[in-house]
Amino acid sequence: MQKSFDHFSSKRSLKEDPSRDSARLTIQVLAPMWISFILGAVTGAVIVSSFHSIGLLGIVVPLGLLICVEMKAQLLV
Repeated sequence: MQKSFDHFSSKRSLKEDPSRDSARLTIQVLAPMWISFILGAVTGAVIVSSFHSIGLLGIVVPLGLLICVEMKAQLLV
């Protein structure tokens, strides 16, 4: 999240209005977060409604693996 914010905020020009640039930056950061949240909620609801509570394992296992990979990557940096 911080890398995305730094990437978008570094593209400033002196001609742009700072308040307009701030609004654009806010939309560029928050819109993907909300879209991801909504898609995740819908996906989780479909999985749970289709497979009941055992369907949660289909979510927990990949997320656990992603967390482990990310932690390992942070240790290597």
